[in-house]
Amino acid sequence: MPEAEDSLDLTFLSEDYFRAGGRVEFVRFSSRFAALVWLHRSLSRALADRVGRLRALKASGRHGDPEYWGHDSQDSFDFSAGEYDLVLDESFGVLQDATPMCGGVVILSGTAALESLMTDLLDQPQDGLLHKAGLRRKVAELSCRWAAYIDGDTLRGNVDWLAERRNGFAHDLIDGEGPWPRYLAPGRFGTDEVEEAFQRIGKVASLLQIGWECYLTAQRR
Repeated sequence: MPEAEDSLDLTFLSEDYFRAGGRVEFVRFSSRFAALVWLHRSLSRALADRVGRLRALKASGRHGDPEYWGHDSQDSFDFSAGEYDLVLDESFGVLQDATPMCGGVVILSGTAALESLMTDLLDQPQDGLLHKAGLRRKVAELSCRWAAYIDGDTLRGNVDWLAERRNGFAHDLIDGEGPWPRYLAPGRFGTDEVEEAFQRIGKVASLLQIGWECYLTAQRR
């Protein structure tokens, strides 16, 4: 039997965080969510693997062999051992940059998927303008509309956390102080923060599902 991570059935990947009911809006969202979980886990494994390989290469000293880089005896004289060390260190730097980029992109995309879901749920004739509104405006409207069915403070609190990370991803990398890559607080967009984002995304989606189901049931009475 293949390991779960290697299974051809990838739809289960979001189920640790959110279980969709039968409505198509939530099934579509669950599929997008599963794609993000797969993407983050795959990229994290690839990054860890490449870091491990670079560390092993440095420990063995093989990176100082000109032939390892494809340099023959004629052009190897143009490179010193220190330059090979520098290239390896710069490769580590690339992977260090890639780690928060990966996490930030996943959090941004997950928040976008939630906003798209909210747009689908704003299905009343008067909701047209809300489709173009921002994330917080949408969640405020749904919190008010479904106040009798869900904890609006929990919904808004989780959305605020996600929106802050989404906005911070761009601002930290673009508007932060110092040379690029900008300084990021320890753990920012790291594995633990992405895991928390997944938990919060799942919580928001679950609240939205409860709210919409209860709202539709009440409308039929």
